[in-house]
Amino acid sequence: MQDRPEPGGTSIDDLPDLSGTLTLYIGGGEGGLYQQLATLLEQYYDDFSVNVRFSAANQVLTEGKNGQVRADVFWANDAGSLGVVDDAGLTASLSSKITKQVPSRFHTKTWVGVGGVRAPSRTTPSSSRKATFRIRSPN
Repeated sequence: MQDRPEPGGTSIDDLPDLSGTLTLYIGGGEGGLYQQLATLLEQYYDDFSVNVRFSAANQVLTEGKNGQVRADVFWANDAGSLGVVDDAGLTASLSSKITKQVPSRFHTKTWVGVGGVRAPSRTTPSSSRKATFRIRSPN
């Protein structure tokens, strides 16, 4: 890891402040890493909380049929799940503020690919809120 280059992308320090509550549905097999990201966001932003639910695309589809989709974000690691939810008309258009940070081949109008890397080597107990992780564009 010593020879690994510095990760590129947008630092969390350069992102706008978050506040409120986000309901995040994490697709069936994703689990751990996405849960850790939600926890890091809660630690970084004092007025922000994440309500995590582990749900597959089928849960979103069922809620959509009942007119009661509760997810603000559905995070899945496979295009099939994203496509099913998108095809059912259960997605919203993303702001260009989001999509312009990601190369066009890694997003559509309704979903965006993300990659992240935790940077513990740059984090100390006294600076645990600084540069905890970076979001980078896939290459």
